[in-house]
Order: sequence, then C-alpha cells, then structure tokens
Amino acid sequence: MIGLPVVKKIYPIYEIPRPQWVKEKNNTLPYEDWLSEITRVHDKMKLTGKGMLIGILDSGVDYMHPALGGGFGEGFKFQHGYNFVDPSNDDEHAGVHRTADDPFDPCTGENVGHGTHVSGIIGGSAIERNFTGVAPDATLGMWRIFGCNGGATEDNVIKAMEMAYNAGCDVINLSLGVQNAWPEDAMAVFAERLTAQGVIVISVAGNQGTEGVFLQNTPGSGKHVFSVASVDNSFYSTKAITVDSLPGEAYTYQLSTATHSFPNGTLSIIQTNGTVTMACKAATLSRAEVEGKILLVRRGECPFNQKAMFAGKAGAVGILVYDPEDPALFVPETEVGTIPCGNVNYEFANKLIELSKNRAPIRLSFPLDPKDQPLPTAGQVSEFSSVGPTNELDLKPNLAGIGHMVRSTLPLAVEDGWGIRSGTSMAAPHVAGVAALILQWHKQQGKKVDPTHVMEMLQNTARLATYQNLPDHPLMQGAGLIQPIEAFQSQLHIAPGQISFNDTAHLVRSHTLHITNYDTKDLRLQLKNQPSKSVEPFTKGTWVAAEPSVRGDISVDLTFSSGGNVTVAAGQTVDVTVTIVPWKDSSDFSMYGGYVVFEVIDTRAVVGSVPYFGVMGNMQDVPMFDKGYPYLAQSANSTAQYSATETFVFNTTEASTPGIVCRMLSATSQVHILVLDKDSNVVGEVAEGPYLYWDRNRLGEANYVQQVIWDGRVKVDNNISQSTMVTHGTYRLRLRALKLFGDTASERDWVEWTSGPILVQN
Repeated sequence: MIGLPVVKKIYPIYEIPRPQWVKEKNNTLPYEDWLSEITRVHDKMKLTGKGMLIGILDSGVDYMHPALGGGFGEGFKFQHGYNFVDPSNDDEHAGVHRTADDPFDPCTGENVGHGTHVSGIIGGSAIERNFTGVAPDATLGMWRIFGCNGGATEDNVIKAMEMAYNAGCDVINLSLGVQNAWPEDAMAVFAERLTAQGVIVISVAGNQGTEGVFLQNTPGSGKHVFSVASVDNSFYSTKAITVDSLPGEAYTYQLSTATHSFPNGTLSIIQTNGTVTMACKAATLSRAEVEGKILLVRRGECPFNQKAMFAGKAGAVGILVYDPEDPALFVPETEVGTIPCGNVNYEFANKLIELSKNRAPIRLSFPLDPKDQPLPTAGQVSEFSSVGPTNELDLKPNLAGIGHMVRSTLPLAVEDGWGIRSGTSMAAPHVAGVAALILQWHKQQGKKVDPTHVMEMLQNTARLATYQNLPDHPLMQGAGLIQPIEAFQSQLHIAPGQISFNDTAHLVRSHTLHITNYDTKDLRLQLKNQPSKSVEPFTKGTWVAAEPSVRGDISVDLTFSSGGNVTVAAGQTVDVTVTIVPWKDSSDFSMYGGYVVFEVIDTRAVVGSVPYFGVMGNMQDVPMFDKGYPYLAQSANSTAQYSATETFVFNTTEASTPGIVCRMLSATSQVHILVLDKDSNVVGEVAEGPYLYWDRNRLGEANYVQQVIWDGRVKVDNNISQSTMVTHGTYRLRLRALKLFGDTASERDWVEWTSGPILVQN
C-alpha cells in the first residue's frame, strides 16, 4: 500500500481513552470577574454566538435538556451530528441505542455525561438557574465518538472532524485526547489541516499535570491548534450552613449522594461520656432528644445509610456526620428514602459541640443562595493541567481557560441534569465559546480572520497565572487565562503570539514581533522582559523526569532592537526583534521562560504580552533509555530479563514470544527493530515496524515501560504489507532509536541496542 502513488504516509490506529475529568460535589461557579466579562460581551457588545456553528466531538449529548434546546434538528440548538458508537455498546451498558444520525447520549451511572457538560459550557442557557453558556445563541453540532464505556479510535475522531468541517463548523471543540506530544500524530496533523482551511480547532492540554514535562495531548499538540490549560478559580460558590448564635459566619458542607436539600432546624447533640453518638443502634437515640431536630453524628461503626435510618426512626429531620480523624469534607453514601444526610468538617463539628455547653438552642440554617468561599490556589494553574512543551520544543499549551470546578449541564437522568466537573475538558469549551464570539464580531464588521489571528488576540491580552508571586511558566499556562473583554477592546495586536528559543544546540536566538496599532492615535510602548519561574525537568542527579515538575528560579535576559522603546503610528505596524542574551549552560537542563510585556510609556498600563521559553542544554544529550533498559524478555513475563549472553528459545508454536522492554527517558520520532542472523547480517525489519512518535515513559505503573513483541516475522523487501516468517536458526534484535532533532542520514543521531541470541524453532 505504501508504494501506491496516492499513499503519502501510513499511521497505525490507536484507541483514544475516555475523556478525563474530576467529579466535584461543591455547587461552584467559575471566576466571578471572568463570568462578568462574558456577561458584558453578551449585554454590551450584543455578541452571543448567533450565526456561528460550533462542532463538538464527545460522548454525545442529552439535547432534550431544557438548557440545551429540548430537541435535535432544524429549529433547535443542536442541528448537526452523527453517532459513531456501535449499537451493541449502548445496548449492553444503557439498554437502548440510537441510530447513526442521532448523537443522543443514553448512558447512565457514574462518570457519564461528559459531552453534555461540555455542551452546556459552550452554548447552554437556563435563565431560571442563573446559567448561561459562553455562546448561548450559537448553533451546535455533536459528533458522538464515545460510548457508555471504553474509548474511541483515532480514525473515527479524524472522520468526525472531517464531518464537522463539511457541516460548516466555524469552531470545533475537542475535549478529548491521548498523551502524545508529537505534532506529527495523525489527529494533530488533521486538526492542523483544518486550521489551514480557516476552522478554529480547540483541544486540551491534558490532565497529566502531576507527571512532569512533555505531556501534551494530541490533537492539541498540532501546530496552530489551540491547546488549552486550566486555571483555578479565585473562589468557589458553595452551599453553606449558618448558625444563629454565630452571626456573619458560614460553614461549608457536603450533601450525601441521595440528598438534594437540607432542612433548617435545631441541632441535637447526644453524648455518652463526652463522646458524640455514632447512631448505629436505635437504643442510643432518645426520641425526646431527637424528634424534629438535626442530629450531629460521629463517623464510624456502621454505614451512613444505617445512621440515617435509626435517626429517622427516632424522629430526626436530618443528620450531619463528621469525622474526628479526617479534617476534609467528604460525600456520605446514602440511599433514596432516608432522611437528609450531610457532612461537616471536624473543626465546625467541634465548634458546635462547644456551643452546646451553653445549653442554649443551636439553630442551623441552610440557605439556598450559595456563599462565596476563597480558594487557596486562586489564580494558579490547576494541579491536574498538563505541562508542555511538545517533543519538538514548540510552546504548548497556548493559553488557559477556566477548568477547575465548573458547573454545567448533565444528562437529565444524571444528578438532576446539573453537576460540577474539573479538567482541561472544561477549560477548552470556555475558549471555544469565546473564539465563536470573536468570529461573530469580525463577521458583523465584514471581516474574516484566520485561527492564528484569533489565538494571538487571546494570547496578547491573557491574564498571567502566578506562582509564588511570579508569573508561572508558559509551559504551564501558555499565554495565560483568556480575558474576553480585553481581547475585544485591545487596539494592539502582536504576532506571533508566542516564542520558542529551542534548546542551546538548536538555538533560534532572535525572533521578530510584528506590532500593529489599530487605534486612531499613535502608541508609545516600552518592551520589558518579565521572567517567570523556571521548570526543572529532571529529578536532581538523574535523567528521570521530575513528577510533578519542579519550579526553579533560572531566568535569561533579552534585548530588543528598538532599545526597548517603540512608537507605533496609528494604523501602522512596526517590527521589533527580540534576542536572547547568551548564558552559561545549566547542567540540569533548566527550562527558562517568561513574557515580553508591552507597557504604554505615558500610563505604565500593560497592554499586551508574549510568552517565551527555551531549554538550557542540548536535548540530544538526554539519554534515550533509563539505566538497565532495554532488555529482552518473554511477552508473558516482561520483568524476567534475558542477559546479553543468555539464549532465548523461541518456539513459534507456543504463545510466549520474545519482546524488547524499553523505558524511555527521551522521546523519539522513529524506532526501527532489525533482525540479525548469527553473522550479524540484517535479515529484515520486524513486520510491525517502524514504530513512530514514542513519548517518554512515566513513573506510573501503566506507563512505566513499553514492550515491543516480535512474532518471528520480517517485512519482505521492506514492504509494510508483506511479511514472512524467519527460518529455523539463531537471531538477534537490533533496536535503533532516533535522537530528538536527529538526522536520519547521520549515524551519530541514532541510539542502538542489540539483544542476546534468540533461537527460533519452527
């Protein structure tokens, strides 16, 4: 097939895991000032996404949800879509399936409704719930690629992107992906080609933030595809308890799995020898003390359902459970039919116990209006948000959105149709919605803009997330958290929107920024270098990636061709060259970073910024393999190593075959495994090779190593579609991996390893 003139490249088909998110119980709302910006865009600028078509590739949607239009087809919010899911998947897990032209999500149970949640963020609307999506009047399409369980295949994702493009989508949201930091991955390449056709493609950075650098997800790793990181809220808005005798104070709580509201009432505390009851026996609960009251209950000895049952039989209207050994809130598991159950933390429970010593009634209220509670991580990059760059040292992620504790729609059969979720899957649709508003704004002015220009608008005006009072590294947040109003109102445009200086050996020392002034007045600017925290990619003294990444204080100096000051006349563009100042190499391969900041000279107001980063050192010096790897092992037992002199007896009629176990410290774009005869002559390449675009391995068990199995076949005349079994005899396997930025024609750019003898018995 590869020999056909119409075939340029062949990709293997991989499975895409189900979208990742974090289920949250708190009734939260994202960034108040960010939401107010969206409201201003809706109300003041009259931009709501009307006339824009946004495509979503996900797990389907409950389009019957009132906030999502209540139907599918012409005249409804959802007018386009397709269902790629095998009917047997839905039949097995949902008891029903839909036809191919129906992207409805029939799934119930835990960890479902991802596509419905994403859809609400982009375009939902429920005024009665004080909920509005970013682009509530946009037309939506859903291409359902995930069933009730399991993943999706890359070919279906690519086909769905093609269908969304053919449907006329202006923006495509991909809250999905697989960890692959290569822009040459098939999904990344196809997404990049869509951007070249004018479609804005939004994807996720990923949720592997605790696992170190080079963990961007594809298709977000594609050039000009928006890779979106997540930033934590400055506060969360949650249900809280108030106490009549503690005016001005509010205390957060969690409802149990079967509780949706909690009644106001007087508190009852039953103690025996100073210990609060666990409510696990009916005899310990006095109706005279409990009836008509809320009972405080200690965790332990019996299930929460049993506690609620006994308390209810004694006349309690609800129970509040606390754990004296765990200060954190949790969600008690109860069943429908029990009295309301909630959880309070030990600190609050202890305060109530102290109050009870006054012997005055303790009146608790559970207001429906949420209370604002600060988050200690306010304004920081979410811990789960994946860290860049790509394996080719492109700056990813590009920018950030709200992805931490986001309230949106769920299928009506799940949690009453509303829920809180976290993940870069929630950040991406915020950006997708804003991108649609930008396109609508330009369309109203009779202008057409390309995806790169839209990305630059958002990057130039983004708010920098901080870490220890410094801007966090661009590899964590890209240009920062998008600011919709600033993006619309800014009269300054800077292109490109980001800079990569590469590593020392492949340093691109200078970059030119094109600064355009759309205002009617001249603009006098000062350019400044604002270093960020650095990223120290490796565990000190080793080549193993630090998981999670460690921040450092390494920075670099920049010079500007204008001397730092530049005047941009009204309606004109001025070029400024940014050059990095040479430094003494760091032995730890520090990833420096920062932002070129643009200040108005007269007012000192910051009107734009451009992120930059680079690596101190030559990435080709990073060892390809961890110590002790690769090694030869049985496919059935990958931990049983064969030494270089030990013969592996391979009986081709048996199930266990030889395999090479690798632990990659560095990524590689090509791996070839050659079969050598007893005289070290090359017989051919293994039939499944070559292996393309490997990422580094991680510390987690699932990604600690990778194993390549040899079944005894080699390719015929290097033809991928034809193979033959080797004859009886002794062979060795030679693995060749290409270094980062390596030249395939240069032998010094390849790392080789040769196995011990393999005796093939046919």
